[in-house]
Amino acid sequence: MGMDHHLCWLKKEQEEKILLINSTYIEVDGTSKNAIIGLVGCIILYTGQGKFHQTTTKTLKYIVHQADITAQRLRNVSDDLDAAKKVTVAQVFLPVDVQADIGEIQTKLNASAIQLSERTKDNKEDIHDLLESVRIALIVIAAVMLLWTFLGFSKFFRF
Repeated sequence: MGMDHHLCWLKKEQEEKILLINSTYIEVDGTSKNAIIGLVGCIILYTGQGKFHQTTTKTLKYIVHQADITAQRLRNVSDDLDAAKKVTVAQVFLPVDVQADIGEIQTKLNASAIQLSERTKDNKEDIHDLLESVRIALIVIAAVMLLWTFLGFSKFFRF
């Protein structure tokens, strides 16, 4: 009876060790999954911010290009109006008041073109600065997430 009791105790102790090993394995497995999920999240965030930055920068360049084209077209219309003031038909010039009206329109068109160019430049710089700030913030967040992932993972395996 003593031997059976001893064998039962050993068997129970071994089962507890196996249970302990299995529960540790599950815990490690859960931590590994968390680390992998965290790592994948960091990669997605980092690549996502890169794509976001790239597409918003392309969009900004397109908008600035369109504004530049519009400003140039305003200048072209102003030049066309200047040429129209000088048109003569059978050696008859446009009346002075019409020429003055055309001159006012030219002045307004040129002022609009200059204002559009200046505002576009200012807004482009502001938007570019904002995009860079967002980009840096997302990179820092991804780095902190990665650091927390590895700190949490290494904390579990502390010797």
